[in-house]
Amino acid sequence: MRGGAAAEELHRLAEAKARVAGQTLLTLAAGVTQVIDGVFTGFRAGEDHPWVIIRAVDSSAFDVQSDDENILASVKQRFRDLTEFSAAGPSPRTQKSHRTRRRIGPKLAGR
Repeated sequence: MRGGAAAEELHRLAEAKARVAGQTLLTLAAGVTQVIDGVFTGFRAGEDHPWVIIRAVDSSAFDVQSDDENILASVKQRFRDLTEFSAAGPSPRTQKSHRTRRRIGPKLAGR
C-alpha cells in the first residue's frame, strides 16, 4: 500500500485487527494512492458477518462481493468496465449461498 501517513495508519489498524468506522476508512482511503492485495470487509452494526467485501487484486483490479443487490447495482452503475461472475463459496452474510463479484479494471480504479 502506498500513500504515506494514511497507508501507515491503515497498516497499523489492519495489524491490530481493528474495526474502523466507514467515515474513517473513507478519510484514510482518500490519502492512499495504491493498494496491492488488500481486503476491506464491511460490517453492519451488531452483525458478525460482513455485508460487503472489497479485494484489491494486484493493484490492477478490485473484486466486490456482497449479498446486497443495491451495492452491486451501484458498482455496476459507477464502473463501466467490469466483469460479473459468480463463485462457489460462502457469501458475506449467510455463509451459505453463492456470491456475485464484480471485477473493476485498472482504468476504473480512480487512478
